[in-house]
Amino acid sequence: MGSRAVAVRASLSTFAFALVFLFSTFVLTLPASVRADDSVSINLAIETANATLFNGPLTVTACPPVAPHGVPDPSVASTTNALCALNQSGIPVVWDWTYAPDAFLTSIGGIGNDYTNNVYWGWFSNLAYGQTALNKHTLTNGEHMLITLGKQPLQLTVSNTAPTVGDTITLTVTQFGLDASYNPAWSPATTSVVYINGQATSTDAAGNVSFVATSTDPLDVYATEDGFVPTIHTTISPVATPAVIAPTPAPTSGGGGGGIIASTPTVNISNATNYLLAQQGANGSWGSAMLSDWAAIGLISANAPTTYQTSLLNYFAQGATFSNITDYERHAMALEALGINPYTSGTIDHITSAFDGTAIGDKTQVNNDIFAIFPLLAAGYTASDPIIQKTVAFIISQQSADGSWGSVDLTAAAVQALALVPNMPGVTNALTQAKGYLLAHEDAQGCFGNSFSTSWALQAMDSLGMTAPATCLAAAQQADGSIGTAYDTQQTKIWATSYALPAALGKPWETILHTFSKPVATDSSNTGTVATATISLATLAASSTAATSTAITPPIPTTATNTATTTRTLLAPTHTESSITTTATATSTNKTGTRHHHTSDTNAPTTATEAAQPIAPNTQPAAVADAPAAGGIISTLGHFVASLWHAVAGLF
Repeated sequence: MGSRAVAVRASLSTFAFALVFLFSTFVLTLPASVRADDSVSINLAIETANATLFNGPLTVTACPPVAPHGVPDPSVASTTNALCALNQSGIPVVWDWTYAPDAFLTSIGGIGNDYTNNVYWGWFSNLAYGQTALNKHTLTNGEHMLITLGKQPLQLTVSNTAPTVGDTITLTVTQFGLDASYNPAWSPATTSVVYINGQATSTDAAGNVSFVATSTDPLDVYATEDGFVPTIHTTISPVATPAVIAPTPAPTSGGGGGGIIASTPTVNISNATNYLLAQQGANGSWGSAMLSDWAAIGLISANAPTTYQTSLLNYFAQGATFSNITDYERHAMALEALGINPYTSGTIDHITSAFDGTAIGDKTQVNNDIFAIFPLLAAGYTASDPIIQKTVAFIISQQSADGSWGSVDLTAAAVQALALVPNMPGVTNALTQAKGYLLAHEDAQGCFGNSFSTSWALQAMDSLGMTAPATCLAAAQQADGSIGTAYDTQQTKIWATSYALPAALGKPWETILHTFSKPVATDSSNTGTVATATISLATLAASSTAATSTAITPPIPTTATNTATTTRTLLAPTHTESSITTTATATSTNKTGTRHHHTSDTNAPTTATEAAQPIAPNTQPAAVADAPAAGGIISTLGHFVASLWHAVAGLF
């Protein structure tokens, strides 16, 4: 930024602040447009890393909007917005009107943004992350408004707030942060403490705590974790077990009567698919690279209309910076599901280059190895390849004595992977032990914990040849078609629904992926870089250096022939999809198999399980004008605003 630009900005900013202080009293005392009934009652919490500045009910009266540079405009109808709430909280608040007519929150109670470390005030409405200016957010009665700096919120989801005595209740704790692409995201809180009527219990690797309701006494539950805002308290009210009524015998003769046979509830696939399609953002994503990958896999499994694919591929073409091997593995799976050769994106290169002869990536994270199996086998690798042999051996070596890999989620993923190589040494015994572990964690309702864990477990049971309806997922389906609970955020619902679709359809991941041949030129040791395939129409280029941007040029939709038939009804035998035709014709083949389901839903998003996204707490400024859809506020301010404020921090 040039000195002249800085000087101009400094003068404008100084002028803006002068106007803010000059009119602050005027804004709050204008009688002309503020009526007594223009008010809402909310719960306001203001949290910093070290203190709670405000936490309690607040009645907010309407205040007039402001024109550019913070000048109140009494001629415009008053609104009860979040700016009013902060100004009326009794705590000194400073606003920056550089982005007028949007208000950028500078400080509360003398505690300001940390521009050096990119830590800004952020806000949440009912735990939904705010992506507009606070003066553009209209409050509603009963709303929970959280304003926070240096401390992110936790969220507690209760599987059933009115269970029957004897039922198992699962509490799931998630924590807010940013993924590797600076998009807001919720992830399992694996080190939280859940309090049930004051009794403390730690969450497991999936962020879960399960217990049985033993009486009708109400239960107060909430969760805490160091460095996070505690969850709000939730009351669970168990009800007595209903008396068992003997069924009326069916008449042995005569007309009329007849018993009613209850049908097993099933997931409404059409409603779930329509929900996912409706959540796609204008930029083609579902809010982050992680959610977009899983949404693509879920939609392909449901044979959804392909109208979403062109904009999704445009989003992929912009490039996403991945920090973990599992990011590349998940993305390769999404591309293979879409019928796109993963070699053209560089994802397979990243996976194979992380192989050290024993394992893939960090040896303390077996999820790297588990999730490598799916894209590699779909990309032409077989059980005869050293990288597959060694990786499978490493996965087996990490199995615990109880048959698990630490959690239901990761165990279910490992089962799906190992089931693809049943004849390799040690696999049969490992699968037998894992099956026993999963069965031991299934409750009477056919659930394996929350819907995430249940989804993956159901897919694992399918891969083992076991049959059972997805009643648990069906019970978790909401009126809007999503899978989850009424307390879930939109991101959580997208995530859970993406997982649930293939599980409800009885489709392990490998049945969803198209298969591709290895390029002609490969590294003979299977540990080096794989040559990039030549493609027509466009180049799906990617760098061969880990943790760099994977860019995809969106293809022109072409017709791809899928020659294999399957009893799982994967993709139509011939269909049109947004894919690329390689110069060396590679036929995409779906694997065949029969539905062999087990109990309920399976998998929970666990940091160990599925390409956990590193969290960068508090890099999201509170409220910039007209933020782009699907997390644009983060990238905009994480890069542009950060550098801008670095240059002028001394002015404020």
